[in-house]
Amino acid sequence: MPFSTFLIAVLVSFISTAVFFALNGLFLKLISSWLEFSDDDWKTAYKVALYAGLVSFGLSMIPAFFSAFFLTTGRIAALVINVLFAAVNAVVFIWFIRKYYDETWGRAALAWLIIFVINIIVGFILGLVIGVLATAFAFTATQFV
Repeated sequence: MPFSTFLIAVLVSFISTAVFFALNGLFLKLISSWLEFSDDDWKTAYKVALYAGLVSFGLSMIPAFFSAFFLTTGRIAALVINVLFAAVNAVVFIWFIRKYYDETWGRAALAWLIIFVINIIVGFILGLVIGVLATAFAFTATQFV
């Protein structure tokens, strides 16, 4: 059972990483144009989004492992690790923006902050849509029981 829980966590993390890779590349392109970065190319935006997404995916595997295999203690450890990795992920994303766009730390942090807020809004909306679809599917499925 723990292994299947871990596999589901990997699958969900992979899907969310793929979705947010596509969205973050688009958002980063628009933000780099808006903030007038020296490089506002699509290739750079998606390169940064890919690298940040891979780091995020890799970091998310550690708490998923703890949560799946170590039950209650693992879930508490996973929560602490997630909070720590969120901070690490933010710094890494800002560093990628700073490095690949050749911008200052402040401008890179501003771009990341805008993307962060947009991701929260988009994640909330996607969560609502998925929740509504899951509820509709569940109610439909109960009619056939």
